[in-house]
Amino acid sequence: MSKPESQSQAPASVKARFGVMLAGVPVLLPGGVITEFVVQASVYPVPRAPQRLLGLMQVRGQPVPVFDAALQPPRELPLLRRRDVLVVGTGVEAGALAIDSAPRQLALISLEALPAVPESCFAEAIEGAYYDPSEPQRVWWQLAPSRLFIILARRVDG
Repeated sequence: MSKPESQSQAPASVKARFGVMLAGVPVLLPGGVITEFVVQASVYPVPRAPQRLLGLMQVRGQPVPVFDAALQPPRELPLLRRRDVLVVGTGVEAGALAIDSAPRQLALISLEALPAVPESCFAEAIEGAYYDPSEPQRVWWQLAPSRLFIILARRVDG
């Protein structure tokens, strides 16, 4: 397999990071951002909430909003959902993302030129691109957490 065309020819620095699939898009958060993976979290819907807000879960006694980044978020939600989520941040500043797969460790190299951004509702939150030499055809998109949660909290259901 060939390396992405936008990769520099000079030796690149490899960074160990964790990545997840978010609405079918491979993403990662900046280093230093506190995250926690929760398997099958109980998510309770909130009446009249923005469509991307799946509901609330509890993390150590704190309510944490859980967001869905799908292009077409669900319109009807059951009273209780169980979803794998990635909690970003801590305490009252935490938010959670419904994710497609468990986090995986990656050895990433930064891409100097940003390739075409995949279709998603969170393209405005992308701030960088990386690839893993073991899987060079896949681009991992680094997200800005604060911008991501602002985008996901917008009302999209009229």
